[in-house]
Amino acid sequence: MKKILIILLVVIVLLMIISAVKIELYTSNYSNNIQTNWNNSKGIVWLSGKVGKMEDLPQDSFPVVVKYDTLVVGDIHEPHPIVVDLNDVDFGPIWMPFYKASDYSISVNLKKEYEVNTDKANIKYRIDGQISISGKYKIVGLCSTQKAKELVIRDAMEKIYSDAKINGIKL
Repeated sequence: MKKILIILLVVIVLLMIISAVKIELYTSNYSNNIQTNWNNSKGIVWLSGKVGKMEDLPQDSFPVVVKYDTLVVGDIHEPHPIVVDLNDVDFGPIWMPFYKASDYSISVNLKKEYEVNTDKANIKYRIDGQISISGKYKIVGLCSTQKAKELVIRDAMEKIYSDAKINGIKL
C-alpha cells in the first residue's frame, strides 16, 4: 500500500512538472515594495503665429507594456509602447513541486523619446525613469508552474505597469 502511494505521488509530481495535469491545492502569500524615480521632460515649440492653449495639444498619454516569457501586461494594442522586458529577472524556483519560496529584486530603466508635431506646435517628450521592486513569495502545496507564474510574476508585472502609468509616465 505504501509503495502504491509513493508511486502515485511521483506520478502526480511528474505530471505537474510537465503541466499535463493541473491540480491546484495550495496556500500562497506574496508581498512586494515598489520605488520609483522619474526625470521626465516636455519641450514645446509653438509654430510662428499659431500660439495656442495647452488644451489644444495632444494628451500626454504613453502606452506601456510589461513582458516576461509569454506573459504580457499593459497597453498591448497601442502603437509604439514603452516596453519593460523582465525576461532576465530570476524569480527563484517557481518550478518546484510542493514548496516555492524566494525573494526577488527588479530594477528597470525606462527611457524613450517621442516627438509629436501638430499644426500649432512641435512637442518633444522625454521619458526617463527607474522602477525598482523587491518582493517575496511562498506557495505551499500542489501548484503548477504556470499557476505560480500567474500568482507571482503577473502580480509584479501589474505593479510595474500600474506604477509606470500612474506615477511615472506623466508630464
